Amino acid sequence: MKVPFFGNDRQFKNLEDIIHETSKRVWLTGQYLNGPDISHFEESLAKFTNRRFALTLGSCTDALTYALLALKLPAGSEVLVTNFSFLSSATAILKAGLKPIFCDIDPETMMVTSQIFQESITPKTKAILSVSLFGSLTDCENIESLCKERGISLIEDAAQSFGAKRSGRMAASFGEASAISFDPTKLLHGTGAGGALLTDNEELYLFAKSLRLHGRDERGNFIRLGDKSLLSSHDGAIMNEKLKLLPMWIKRRQDIAKRYTSALKESKILKTQHIPNDVHSTFHKFVILCNSQESRDALKNHLKEKDILTRIHYPKTISEEELFKEANGITPIAYEQTKRVLTLPLFQELTDEEVDYVCAALAEF
Repeated sequence: MKVPFFGNDRQFKNLEDIIHETSKRVWLTGQYLNGPDISHFEESLAKFTNRRFALTLGSCTDALTYALLALKLPAGSEVLVTNFSFLSSATAILKAGLKPIFCDIDPETMMVTSQIFQESITPKTKAILSVSLFGSLTDCENIESLCKERGISLIEDAAQSFGAKRSGRMAASFGEASAISFDPTKLLHGTGAGGALLTDNEELYLFAKSLRLHGRDERGNFIRLGDKSLLSSHDGAIMNEKLKLLPMWIKRRQDIAKRYTSALKESKILKTQHIPNDVHSTFHKFVILCNSQESRDALKNHLKEKDILTRIHYPKTISEEELFKEANGITPIAYEQTKRVLTLPLFQELTDEEVDYVCAALAEF
């Protein structure tokens, strides 16, 4: 049996009629950018996350960058960020003319906590970019409180946590602004790249809105340097339909994750990401932690022999990339975990038979 890592082709087959009907309707409008379907989707996103404003963009990276630019921090201001994430969590800081300071992670949750951020704050710290990983949520409320106490800004990178909750509060509802991703690897996606900025601050929203179309303001005047970062009406319309199915998809992912966790329960060499009791995870990814690089590589090869596809999130820390060779931050835990993590296939279209097959392969190892 072959178990793929992604199931986008299966999702299309399940939703083929809805996608074809929606696509035809959008194409017939002749309005492929900034049409009513984008407005409707933005309204749905704002309602779903309990935010006042949602702004769709060409990517989550743009959403993070625009949010940071909207803070209007002095050039070179320091922004705390995790060293264990996808590169864009930190590149947005550079694109905004700011300086990333890398923080280490909690070994159990694999994310930066409020305590770690607190210990990393210096007089030069002007903002925190808080990243939640793999469908879980870090202690966002504590981080938000910390930022208010210390008078610094908070931007939430919720690219991987959209749909998750902590103590009943939705991901993408924390800080001055949040960013989410519609990349095809994400739980909610269209046919290409895309993202959204969410905020309760109207001034920040309008500033970011002008940036997405060459710096144009509400009167049609070009008042600042911007670029073109738009989501297609086609993708907005399709994702608006998919958003209705999100609770069902999340439930299926949780069921699969529960079975994987059960299969690993007795293992002495493999453990799962710790999910706090008050977190409602979407399991965007199911990442396990092996006790060594050797056991990780052995497991990856074992699963490959069984035709079970896996990936590594992440094979190196962000600061190891050439782009960040001058960045600061001592992060031994993050560095160590890059050698030990492995991601199992998890998407809502996996069959029970495939899940059983993966569990059996894990038990055999």
